[in-house]
Amino acid sequence: MRGFIAICLGDFLLAEINEMLSALPGAAGIKQVPVENLHLTLKFLGEIEGKPLEETVKILNTIAAETAAFTLELTGVGQFPRRGTPRNLWLGVKPSPALHALAERIGKEVRYGDDKPFSPHITLARVKYAGSEEDAYISALYRQKEFAFPKQRVTKFSLMESVLRPKAPEYSVGWDFILKDGAEK
Repeated sequence: MRGFIAICLGDFLLAEINEMLSALPGAAGIKQVPVENLHLTLKFLGEIEGKPLEETVKILNTIAAETAAFTLELTGVGQFPRRGTPRNLWLGVKPSPALHALAERIGKEVRYGDDKPFSPHITLARVKYAGSEEDAYISALYRQKEFAFPKQRVTKFSLMESVLRPKAPEYSVGWDFILKDGAEK
């Protein structure tokens, strides 16, 4: 399976982000991520099967059992690369020691996947080419900087499966890892 470890966003948060994105002008050169695919990646694994997958699930169960639930707060928008013509547009995540500790531990203990440093963000769109429509979209997005999103209590993270499709990848939860105090009350 092609996988990644992520925090899935709650329906209430997805609805708010969808409202913001719906207000943006259309732009042929910008491909928005389907709202149902929005997530916060903790680590990309790539292709993983068999024993490596079993080891990863075991490690993630241990990490979850030893990690307290925390609050996720979204703030601001930005782009990669930070200067010049953007390739990715994103929604920022307010710095959180608990979030960084979780991502750092996963990065150290899960031996598979990429070794990129953790950069908390939620990819909203990919820029395929630039023109006046795309400039208008990006300007409108940046005017949304102060859009207030509700906070989300993070009670679990997930090992996601990604199946590449022509229109957009399809994501599904393979395993949920409930944080030590994350059980719903």
